[in-house]
Amino acid sequence: MDILSAKGEKDYDRIIEAGAGMRPEACSSKSEAHAIGKAYEKKSAFGQCLEWYMRSYELGGSDEELGMIAGVCLACGKYDELRSFLDNSNADPDGYYYRAARYELALRTGGSAEEQIQALENFIDVQ
Repeated sequence: MDILSAKGEKDYDRIIEAGAGMRPEACSSKSEAHAIGKAYEKKSAFGQCLEWYMRSYELGGSDEELGMIAGVCLACGKYDELRSFLDNSNADPDGYYYRAARYELALRTGGSAEEQIQALENFIDVQ
């Protein structure tokens, strides 16, 4: 079963079935990792989705893909995971979604007023 052809058909069940025997860290295809992540996201399996999105990002991610990871983490309340990912990835600290994620983390985790203001200023600067 070709994951990418199932992606084109938006057959998320087939994509999940095809990727079921794989571990994200063993996947060497950015496109396949992203497709599996998207399939899990569409099925509301956010834990699995996150692993695959992170692997896709490791294989050559963009700021927009970082935004997808941030969105899933923020929606699920996985703030520590997001913070760790931002701290340990090669994410561009000047990227729009990177700065947005830093701001949302400061806001949602009860960062000090100074931290929230600094994060907001950094986010506004990229706009």
